[in-house]
Amino acid sequence: MKSFIFPLVFMMFAFEFILVINATIKHYEELLNKDYNIIIASSNPLDENALRMKFKNISSIQSLDPKSLIQRLKNDVSASNLATLERSLPKFYSLKLASLPSQSDLNTLKDELKKMPQITQVETFSKTYDKVY
Repeated sequence: MKSFIFPLVFMMFAFEFILVINATIKHYEELLNKDYNIIIASSNPLDENALRMKFKNISSIQSLDPKSLIQRLKNDVSASNLATLERSLPKFYSLKLASLPSQSDLNTLKDELKKMPQITQVETFSKTYDKVY
């Protein structure tokens, strides 16, 4: 009887351990995804609905306001130059994904975004992402 109970308890412990590890990994992945953003610079305002239709993994798109950066330059640059700078700056967007992609999926997403004519720059922070992933 003991020869049957000991392996059964060991198997139950191993199964529970696997479940705990999987739950921990999933929780960690969710935390990483919550803090991960892709930054996009665009010459024209982006149509968020068109981006969501083209890329199914997008969770949210948020326009970034460059006024805080311009305010920091206020003491060093003349008012007319600040106005010119504000008009010439591209539109910046923060893109959040619904799930954490693999490195190849991230590179594919970056390449597809760069193919869009109004997007001038895409920053995925790939070196940091690769280390964390």
